[in-house]
Amino acid sequence: YRSNPYDSLGSEAGIRLEEMRMKYPALFPTTPPPTNSDALQNQSQALLLSALGEAARATSADGSFNALMTTLSEATRVPEGLLVPSLSRQCQVVESNTPYLAQ
Repeated sequence: YRSNPYDSLGSEAGIRLEEMRMKYPALFPTTPPPTNSDALQNQSQALLLSALGEAARATSADGSFNALMTTLSEATRVPEGLLVPSLSRQCQVVESNTPYLAQ
């Protein structure tokens, strides 16, 4: 089953996360979508946290993934509405040739 859990974002963040999902599929495992909002939120948090292992391995190989891994680790404390844009920016940094991007 393949589904883009970021379809509802309808924004640049959703597009960037979809690009990252395609480039780094292990960071974004796919499962069938739940049927209610609580289940969706729980699944979303579980998926983010399940990416921590892969992010840690990526960080061990390339330190530029450290901020992405740290941001993922905040999934239990930071609201998803704030976390998704941050993850999108971290993905942009990882894919760029500079550690900083203009706002």
